[in-house]
Amino acid sequence: MREALTRALQEAFDISGELHIQTRHRIELVNFWNLRSGSRILEVGSGPGDTTTVLAAAVGTDGHITAVEKGPEEKIWELSGLPTAISQADLPLSPAVEKFLTRYVYGSSPSLGTPMPVLLASSLGRRVTFHVSMDLLDPKIDFAKDTFDMVVFSHCSWYLDHPKTLAALFQRARGWAKRLAYAEWNLVPDRFSQVPHVLAALLQTHIISLCPSAHRRNIVSLIPPALAREMAEKAGWRIAQHIEIDCSRLQDAVWEGRVAHELANEFTPHLDEYSKSVVQAEQYLLSATEQFIGGASSRDPKVRERLMSERKIQSLSTQAFIAV
Repeated sequence: MREALTRALQEAFDISGELHIQTRHRIELVNFWNLRSGSRILEVGSGPGDTTTVLAAAVGTDGHITAVEKGPEEKIWELSGLPTAISQADLPLSPAVEKFLTRYVYGSSPSLGTPMPVLLASSLGRRVTFHVSMDLLDPKIDFAKDTFDMVVFSHCSWYLDHPKTLAALFQRARGWAKRLAYAEWNLVPDRFSQVPHVLAALLQTHIISLCPSAHRRNIVSLIPPALAREMAEKAGWRIAQHIEIDCSRLQDAVWEGRVAHELANEFTPHLDEYSKSVVQAEQYLLSATEQFIGGASSRDPKVRERLMSERKIQSLSTQAFIAV
């Protein structure tokens, strides 16, 4: 399936060379999940469409992706009068819709994936409907039993407002879909070069716990893979298979470190003295670890980030599972 997905994406986006590493990672996930042509997929927490793009290539011309992104708050979107369900038929998107998508869905993401309008405008676009500002825990939102062949959670659970939200979503999706596919970072590093990724995630969640206003699509809920599997089983799913995928070449560790430093620099001055001292210590540890691994002593943040990237600060592995 890897080769077929690669060809389909290269043709859809007129790419002659190798696909971006983020896309190649999503291909590995979708290949493991073994999607069938013609499948109906519910994707939870689609974000800018990184995984959505590969899912659309996998389901073929007879399949469809219902991609759901909770943000922004429903009241903001309703007041704007903008459409909450966006499909290829809505292209070209109005400047107002583009502005909202940029601000609330993919504009602040460091990912180099395919933003919604680009995906929708491609030959894969007819296979996708994006639902923006949809809360799947809202009792007014419901689907008939087995509406979907699979529900997908791809690198979205750490952005949920609380770990219990994932458990609740697993529970609701149990009646909607025949299979469950899940992927998220493994919180436990297996090499020292991955430690900055863990420290950055911990620092982000700590700051956001102290300053809720710091929540801007940053990491909020650190959910270990074992806990996610336990949640799925308690919701009535049976884990059929799980794997670990090496992601050391992805740049997420560097990106998350940058976000953690930005949050610490902005919000630490607003903390009480005790919390401030703890956060400062955490940021110092993150900086020292990054510089030790990267061998980067420059005070210029751009130079330091480039050097750290070149000297192999590595991202955590991803754990994925399939449940039925």
